[in-house]
Amino acid sequence: MPKTHYRADRHAGGRELVLLHSGRECIDTFDSYHPFSNRADKILAMYAVGKLMGGSEFPTYKPDTGLRR
Repeated sequence: MPKTHYRADRHAGGRELVLLHSGRECIDTFDSYHPFSNRADKILAMYAVGKLMGGSEFPTYKPDTGLRR
């Protein structure tokens, strides 16, 4: 069994929560579940393999596109 799944099974929030957010930008979700502690940040730092490069997972638009008048 890959280590990723082993760690997901041990996550306090449950395996499903980890798999739901895997491969996606989840900073806001992470911060909402861990708002007053940096303990989770310290644990995750041990498993960091790199930083994602590129754009957002979802398209972004200028605030005023002219579609609404």
